[in-house]
Amino acid sequence: MPLRRKKKTVRDQIENTYEDLRAQVAKNAPILRDQVVDQVTTKAPIVRDQVKSKLHEGADELRTRLPELHASLYERLPDDVTDRLPEGAKPKKKKSKLKKVAVVGLIAAAGGFAYSKLKGSSSAPAYTPPPSGAGADVTRPGPTAVPDEVDKLADGAAPDAVK
Repeated sequence: MPLRRKKKTVRDQIENTYEDLRAQVAKNAPILRDQVVDQVTTKAPIVRDQVKSKLHEGADELRTRLPELHASLYERLPDDVTDRLPEGAKPKKKKSKLKKVAVVGLIAAAGGFAYSKLKGSSSAPAYTPPPSGAGADVTRPGPTAVPDEVDKLADGAAPDAVK
């Protein structure tokens, strides 16, 4: 039988290409490594300075958002895990806005009261109640009302026309 030539398959072509690339990488690896080291050493101080400048901004933002992040992560934990946590790790309950408004209102009221007491008496005369002596009769209407019309009004009748 005559010898047949073996056909090259796709797999054989890929393996040959892979071997060629591998040989090129092995040959050029020290040169590429030296180039990368040089680039990293020249750019490292610049990157370090940029990271430092942005670090402070990020830290401030993180400090402000940390309590809400802590609370949201705590809520996601299973109940058996939250029971085992120490009291210091549990998030503090937020004060309600109503309590804040009430406290501000009480402080404002106390300040107003203190101001009014410290101000003392003003130039306006104080209220004086009418005399309630032996001569004053508060049960009967004053001298301007007519006794007959007062009795009619008390009985629910309509008043007469003004004369």
